[in-house]
Amino acid sequence: MNWTQDHMNNNFQLLAGTLSPAEALVELVTEYGVVLDEHSKPVALVTADDLEQAANQGISSLLDIKVGFPLTIFIIGYQVDIGYQVDRQDLVNLKSLTERYNQIRGVIVLSSIDDKTVVGILPITTVRNYLRNDDYELRGNRSGALGDSELAGGFKSSKIKYRYKCLECGFVNERVYTDPDKPPNCLNPNNKTPHILKLP
Repeated sequence: MNWTQDHMNNNFQLLAGTLSPAEALVELVTEYGVVLDEHSKPVALVTADDLEQAANQGISSLLDIKVGFPLTIFIIGYQVDIGYQVDRQDLVNLKSLTERYNQIRGVIVLSSIDDKTVVGILPITTVRNYLRNDDYELRGNRSGALGDSELAGGFKSSKIKYRYKCLECGFVNERVYTDPDKPPNCLNPNNKTPHILKLP
């Protein structure tokens, strides 16, 4: 059984980052919207409520530095016939962040073809229900499985990635995991003066 394939849905649509929140709200006819940056790379997962809140603040575009969309989580390199084996520490980190950031909408699953093609969405309620089951910490050799019920002991993965929008400069940082209590420097290549990644 492939857990990811069984639980993700296609109830999403792509939203160009150049749209204003008000324009995106009119276009959105699905449960989720995936915001794309200027390179057509997914950077945020939003709902109509997120767009309405941004529109009420008079935000000019979905990529505006002032937009406070929820932290976005990605699974990178999805292959339908393989599924996922994820290191237990990845799952512990994921659980920690989903508990800390209540506004996370879900997990965007990206294709193995590239890091732009969205395969589907794992709703956050589904992910949280899975992570409440501590069995994932006990099966295999210190490994859990987000997507595949058959585990290979000791398999180390970094397929779960996070995109954090720096609240100081607006640059979207992609990282495997960042401890919110010990944020590293922002990865913005245009920063003349390095600064700490500012998180919500």
